[in-house]
Amino acid sequence: MRKKRGALADGGFQRRTAVRVLGVVLAFSVIGLSVLGFHAVRTGRMLASASDELESALLTGDNIVKAFIRYSGRVGATGLVPNAGKIAIDHELSATTVRRRMADIRRCIFINYAIIGVLGGLFLLQGVFLYRYCIRLTGRIAGPMGMLRRRLEEINRGEIPDFRPLRRDDEFRDVYDQLALAARGIETGVKRRVRTRAKER
Repeated sequence: MRKKRGALADGGFQRRTAVRVLGVVLAFSVIGLSVLGFHAVRTGRMLASASDELESALLTGDNIVKAFIRYSGRVGATGLVPNAGKIAIDHELSATTVRRRMADIRRCIFINYAIIGVLGGLFLLQGVFLYRYCIRLTGRIAGPMGMLRRRLEEINRGEIPDFRPLRRDDEFRDVYDQLALAARGIETGVKRRVRTRAKER
């Protein structure tokens, strides 16, 4: 009686083993992701706070420069007006640089959160892949062990066991082959004894 393709050889063993391995991997993944997440949130808050402070400082600087330029225009001092224009240009260049860097900071914050999200997704995919891999791997163990158990049960009932070949990737092939040889040896010995007894009668 052949099992359907994809059926588990020993579902309890296979699932338990897969869940245990997956549990260990996921535990470490969650710890790693938590540390990264904590760091990203902490860094994000610090950068957001720094960005807000820079924005406030820029606003204050803008107000100071505007007030200075207005004041210099009212006073009418000949030396202040050209310098006020240079101050305005320099201030605008500095403010543009700071605003560009603030945008970079915000982009870094977003990228940090995006990386955490991607890593979380990868950890989930890893879990699914690992679970499926463990099921396949334990199937290579549980399948032959189930076959060995059934052959031993047949021998215990006094039947001649049906040793079908194992799959190419199955484990314990050597044990299975040795049991098949032993069963054939027993079968040959029993047949020899039966013939000997038949001749003696």
